[in-house]
Amino acid sequence: MKRTLINNNSDRLILFFNGWGMDEQVIKNVLGDYDVLTLSAYHVKGELPIEQIKKYNEIYVVAWSMGVWVADCSTELEELSVKKYIAINGTPKPIDNQLGIPERIFKGTLDTLNERNRNKFQMRMFGGVKEFAAATDVLPKRELKEQTEELQYFWDQAKDHHGNKSWDKAFVGSNDLIFPADNLSQYWNLASKTEVLEMPHFPFCVLDTWDRIVAE
Repeated sequence: MKRTLINNNSDRLILFFNGWGMDEQVIKNVLGDYDVLTLSAYHVKGELPIEQIKKYNEIYVVAWSMGVWVADCSTELEELSVKKYIAINGTPKPIDNQLGIPERIFKGTLDTLNERNRNKFQMRMFGGVKEFAAATDVLPKRELKEQTEELQYFWDQAKDHHGNKSWDKAFVGSNDLIFPADNLSQYWNLASKTEVLEMPHFPFCVLDTWDRIVAE
């Protein structure tokens, strides 16, 4: 996986598990007095810098979209004293007809992925044409080929392999056009705390500070 650290000289760390096809651009406008270690490109082998992470006084795992499944399956996190696990617009069962993205839709996205369809996906992710046009500064700078490889990785791994993390909080976007909001709500009804917000799959237009995300 790719790792990118935003160093704000803080003793608190956001360990951010990104969504499919994304990079650190997506959180460039999220504010807060935290260091942020962004993880993405999960099809590339790599390990968490555990010893580096252990130096922080507070560690928060914030996972978005397909990153929720990645974090849920990560055994490396068991070596850390994580203060909170927070999921945003994703579930530990990301390819699931009732609890994630329906299999037919996920496979269709994989089979037809090209530049045009990637743009259509991103338009839906931001909630519409107008919102997509205004989001150019947070679009990922990644090649289509490696995004396709990452999506194939998820298709091969995420249908049957699930972890067992205890999540402290989940945010559900009522306007999510990627993970159906009903499926998100059905899964997270089991969570200790779920907050439903009027937002698209891309949540950082509403969740624009780390304090807002990790608050009680």
